[in-house]
Amino acid sequence: VLLGAAISVGLLVEVAEFSSTFRLLDPLAVALEVPPRLFGDRTVEFDDVSTWQVALANVGWAAAGLGVIVSRYRKLAAV
Repeated sequence: VLLGAAISVGLLVEVAEFSSTFRLLDPLAVALEVPPRLFGDRTVEFDDVSTWQVALANVGWAAAGLGVIVSRYRKLAAV
């Protein structure tokens, strides 16, 4: 899922010329964008995306991952 999202988002933004805001759907790139933002810098890929959007996307991806873990654990505990 992570690699597929990274590839498809990259194709949409680079080839199909979608907005750079669509890069927030790439969980790997969003996670790598947070450290430069903490130190007041931006990467070239996320230059048009605001910091609050990056932070919100990062929290969303973390919540989605936690949701999957909780769901899997509940299914395992039910067995």
